[in-house]
Amino acid sequence: MKKIFAAVAFAMLVTVFGAVSVSALDCKTGAGGVSIAPVSEDFSFHSGDVHEGKVKVKNISSENDAKYRVYTAPYSAGSSDNEKDFSTATDHTQISNWIEFEGEDGYLTEIIVSVPACTEKEVSYRVNVPSSVPAGSQHAVIFVETYKDEPSSGISSVSRAGMIVSGSALDGETIEQAEVVDLVVENGTLDNKTGIYAQSIVKNTGNIDIATTNELKIENIFGQELWHDSNSIAVLPDSSHKNTIMWEDVPMLGLFKVIYTVHATGVESQTITRFVFVCPLPLLIVVLVLVVIVIIGIITTIKKRRIRKMRYGF
Repeated sequence: MKKIFAAVAFAMLVTVFGAVSVSALDCKTGAGGVSIAPVSEDFSFHSGDVHEGKVKVKNISSENDAKYRVYTAPYSAGSSDNEKDFSTATDHTQISNWIEFEGEDGYLTEIIVSVPACTEKEVSYRVNVPSSVPAGSQHAVIFVETYKDEPSSGISSVSRAGMIVSGSALDGETIEQAEVVDLVVENGTLDNKTGIYAQSIVKNTGNIDIATTNELKIENIFGQELWHDSNSIAVLPDSSHKNTIMWEDVPMLGLFKVIYTVHATGVESQTITRFVFVCPLPLLIVVLVLVVIVIIGIITTIKKRRIRKMRYGF
């Protein structure tokens, strides 16, 4: 389970936040920004537990002191367009309401911290697990964003970094269940890239994160493997993920056997096999013209033979 949580955290942080943590303070000239460490935290819990942790807020400006707002938000990915959702609350984002941060007035759901230029400040937090919680996994984000005491009259930019907090309930029934739909293999253009590609959507219908693996293999007509690739990703409960794998270095001409397999926790692997013919359009037009000429020639020859047979009996 923890490996799956780590995969979720890494994929989400790279996709949404970019490089949100640094191993050492790499400060920038000017206004700078903010980073956070660690990038993720995952743990298991029983009802009524209290989990404690720490997060480092890093001011990476070499010149300006800064204030930061530290707070939590739900984390989910409900639709198959792979967009991350930081506002929709579900049974599996309740953990965002259980987290409090240590401030000057005790533990609060939101605090403001001051961090001098090119330094970091450690913030303690705790997760107060209620006595009754849903079974399965929980996900939230601890956000750190720039804060100003006085609202700006003009356009102002806000720097934000986030850390994924993932928890797994040890109480209740664990359900690993998924559905794989819309498996397709095509030769064409997708997201400004051209090649032979395969797509699928995995729907997590259980209550814990599931691991998925997608494999695409290309063979020639003699069964010799020409190309192979795979990727893995975790899908959160009550969410879907669209996966795409593409072979871009496709030869200009050829007949290829494409084998696409999707593995998902809680469901049997699914495989589709397609034969894809690749041919440049000009050459395809020439081939079609030649085929048409051959067909016309065959039809003409048959007609001439029929006429000859009718006239001369042979």
